[in-house]
Amino acid sequence: MFADAQARRAYDEEAIRPMNAVARGVDSHGRGAVALKSYLGGAKQTVTVTHVDQRVQVNSGGQAVVAGGDAEAGKPHRQRGRKPRARVE
Repeated sequence: MFADAQARRAYDEEAIRPMNAVARGVDSHGRGAVALKSYLGGAKQTVTVTHVDQRVQVNSGGQAVVAGGDAEAGKPHRQRGRKPRARVE
């Protein structure tokens, strides 16, 4: 049917293009269906919070270090990572 390997390769490439287009269309349809379901039904989200009780005893003149804490956790988001400003009086 084909005179050489190059002609066969060109035929194969042309045959693959519609299959790739169909695959892209099916993928887009699936993503759209999931997005529509989420939009209409509301996204369901569950958050579980676990509190750990840590007791630390520090004697006079001692220092305590508690691991696992975020030093910037209590700061507002816009202040995290900023260097403190010099006070002008």
